[in-house]
Amino acid sequence: MKKLLVCFAVLALLLVPAMAMATPAEQEHWEWDGTQWVNFSAGDSASLARCWTSGPEDSGSCNQAKGETTITNHASVAQWCDWKILDTNWIWKVLKPGDYAANCISAKLYSNGNVKISFRDFANLTWVDDQELEGVRHEIKTWYSFTGPGHADWKEDWYAAKPDEGEKGINDQEAIVPDSEALHDGITYKLYNRIKVVNCNSVGEYENTGTIIISLMNQQDWVDESGHWADLPTTP
Repeated sequence: MKKLLVCFAVLALLLVPAMAMATPAEQEHWEWDGTQWVNFSAGDSASLARCWTSGPEDSGSCNQAKGETTITNHASVAQWCDWKILDTNWIWKVLKPGDYAANCISAKLYSNGNVKISFRDFANLTWVDDQELEGVRHEIKTWYSFTGPGHADWKEDWYAAKPDEGEKGINDQEAIVPDSEALHDGITYKLYNRIKVVNCNSVGEYENTGTIIISLMNQQDWVDESGHWADLPTTP
């Protein structure tokens, strides 16, 4: 028994300096590219993952029948997002005044966390001719609608690019797409456009350019705004 106590005392003395000296150290790692393992050295900003080792050294020297060491494997995963938009323009050719709608744009969104979709700079289509003519309307009234989870009937739910009183505006909308199995596999949205051409719209070209913003809501603090490693940390 005395020998066993001495053994544990020696073991404790050995572990104290090891614990004091334990600092994270980044290691090289490998990434499978579909055909082979590609090596990345520590601190390589082109890598998609990085790995550190840390923790106290564990060792033992006794006559006991069995020894145990606890190993912790931890992974911190960033939020990612992929999207694909089939066509990004509507090109109308209008023979006569009327109220028209079309479904020309489809988008598929993938992510592993909550995503916010918002809109900026959408407005009525504006006449590109600079001249001012009295009694002539220089804008084409424009709306947008979409289908996706929770939005099935696009014909009844229009958002105005330049809302009149009582109308919902597209630029005021924020859609939160929650994390789900469906989002990981990809959710499809369709964006519809509606224009109303009236008698006082002059012949010519009308245009507007708006922006759809996709924001990741649960990004890790070690990822910068551009989606790269933040300041290339030397410790995790």
